[in-house]
Amino acid sequence: MRGKQQRSSSGSRSGRSCSSIRGSTGGFPEPGSLGDDLGIPTERIPVGIEPLRRYLALQYLQWRLEREEKVYRDSIAANQRSADYAMTIDILGRITELQSEETVVEEMLDLITVLFAPARIGFASIDGGEAGRIVSRPPGYYDAPERAAGLFALETRNAILSDRDGLSMEVRHKNQCVGVLVLEGLAVPHRAAEYLSISRSVTEVCGLAIANARTYQKLREAVMERDREIGERMRAEKALREANRKLNTLSSITRHDILNQLAALLGYLEITQMDLESGRLPADPTFVRYVANELQAARTIQRQVEFTRFYQDIGVKEAEWHNAETLIRQAAEELPLSEVRVDIGVMGLWVYADPLIGKVFYNLMENSVRHGGDISRISFLGSRAEGGLVITYTDDGRGIPAADKERIFRKGFGKNTGLGLFLTREILAITGITINETGVEGEGVRFEIFIPEGEYRLVGSET
Repeated sequence: MRGKQQRSSSGSRSGRSCSSIRGSTGGFPEPGSLGDDLGIPTERIPVGIEPLRRYLALQYLQWRLEREEKVYRDSIAANQRSADYAMTIDILGRITELQSEETVVEEMLDLITVLFAPARIGFASIDGGEAGRIVSRPPGYYDAPERAAGLFALETRNAILSDRDGLSMEVRHKNQCVGVLVLEGLAVPHRAAEYLSISRSVTEVCGLAIANARTYQKLREAVMERDREIGERMRAEKALREANRKLNTLSSITRHDILNQLAALLGYLEITQMDLESGRLPADPTFVRYVANELQAARTIQRQVEFTRFYQDIGVKEAEWHNAETLIRQAAEELPLSEVRVDIGVMGLWVYADPLIGKVFYNLMENSVRHGGDISRISFLGSRAEGGLVITYTDDGRGIPAADKERIFRKGFGKNTGLGLFLTREILAITGITINETGVEGEGVRFEIFIPEGEYRLVGSET
């Protein structure tokens, strides 16, 4: 009985315990109540495959989220680098087009600021080995000699400035140093070596831009100097033309007065000669000879004074383009050529020459009429030649002796005034055109007029 009582007692105690655990409802205790009774943390875990599936799905989603975040971060970094590269290339492209060294330097400093975010930037230009003005960010920072002396010195170039968290490098073009760039207070100083490498690539383009800007400046100064010289020359030419105009006016007046006096002198000499021949004056042989010589000298003076009338107009007016065919036809109409055939083979030819070039064609034809004998044909023919074009003038007259081919262009040579061919060569020489006689005596004259390239043009048809 005692044992039963004990078991009963024991059982009753056990029953009470279970009853107390189960609670009044007879079910499981609420989550956390058991832990509260036992004084330990507890968690209610469902059993079966569904919780495991959910757990694995959650882990997969967490892994996928982390992977997407990494891809996104990498994409942002790549896009940022691409944007930086695009910006750098754009700025470098604009820098190479700049024409002012000051603007190139400012753009370079802006680019370096964007790339490396230094606290201070300085650039010292070097031209011909001599250091020039220093440009600073912030402005004026490196104006103090004690700050600039060491940083821009030769021994500190192309080096990392560990004590200043910066770097220094030369800006070069080919083998020439055009400046020194200094960066201090880098935001990420441990990347200074990488920055130095990147900066060299950037500064190569900037060095080219600075060299181009200096070349442009020199060319601009040369152009300004040339324009100044041209302006001075134009003023001098204007003054010279004005002086020539006044001299020509004075020459014309003086020549007119001289010719008037010569006309009177010739008149008296001719009357004296007629009186000697008629016997109204004693016909002393010596006196007769003197009068004849005086007449000859007076007529020579008259021809020489008349020559100045033509020669003073050569080169006075500016050269211009002339239609060769038109000038030849106009000159032919002024000469007695009714029985002479004129062949013109220079259609479409324009010549850059003195306005008196029409006198050239007139003199050639007049010379044939006067000295060629019984001519029946003259011709002008244009043809290509090395370095230019040749107008060949020929007739079927007597021709010119070999000994006289060059002498005919001298002033005073010939049976008439001796001025025609002399003036012809002088007029052509103003624009670099030459003339020579290459014919054969007995077969007619052959004058070759050589026109250099640039002094002629063919319009409408080839000659």
